[in-house]
Amino acid sequence: MPANATKTKVKERALLLDGMALAYRAYFLLYQRPLINSKGENTSAIFGFVNTLMMILDDKKPEHIAVVFDTPQPTFRHIMYEGLQGDAPEMPDDMFRPAREIERRLVRAFNVPSIELPGFEADDIMGTSARRAEKEGIDAYLVTGDKDFMQLISAGIKMYRPGKAGDEWESWMRRR
Repeated sequence: MPANATKTKVKERALLLDGMALAYRAYFLLYQRPLINSKGENTSAIFGFVNTLMMILDDKKPEHIAVVFDTPQPTFRHIMYEGLQGDAPEMPDDMFRPAREIERRLVRAFNVPSIELPGFEADDIMGTSARRAEKEGIDAYLVTGDKDFMQLISAGIKMYRPGKAGDEWESWMRRR
C-alpha cells in the first residue's frame, strides 16, 4: 500500500436474531404444506429457523451474533397490565412446544450465544443490546419479521426482515 493511502476501517457488526419471531414466521410460511418428520411432528419452524441462522452465518459473517429468545414467564408488562395480550392467538402446540428446546440446542450446536431473561421479552433485550452496541460504535442489525422494530432504526441500528416468500430479504436502515 502506498505511504499516503489510508486504510478504511470496516465497522464491526452485531446481528441480533429474534428466535421466536423467525421460527413463528417459518411455521406459517409452510402452514399449507408443513414439514413433518418420521415421528409425525411438524418441523417447519425448526427448518425455517435453521435456514435463517445458516444464511446469516454464511452470507453476513458477523463479528458478533446472538439469538434472543422469549421465556415462558410473564414479563413485567403482563404483571402490570393483566389484559395486555388481549385477543392475541395462542401459539400452535405443534409449533412451539417441541420446537423451543430443539432451537436452543441447535443454536448451541452452531456455537452461537443465546440470550433470554425471565421477565423480559426478546424485543426488550434486542432493543437494549442494539442501543448499547450503537453507543460502542458497532452497527447493530435486528433480524426479525416484527415490524415494531422499525422504530429503533437509527444511524447505527438497521433491520433485516425476511420477505413474504421466505427467500428474499428486506433491509431497513436510516438514510444518512
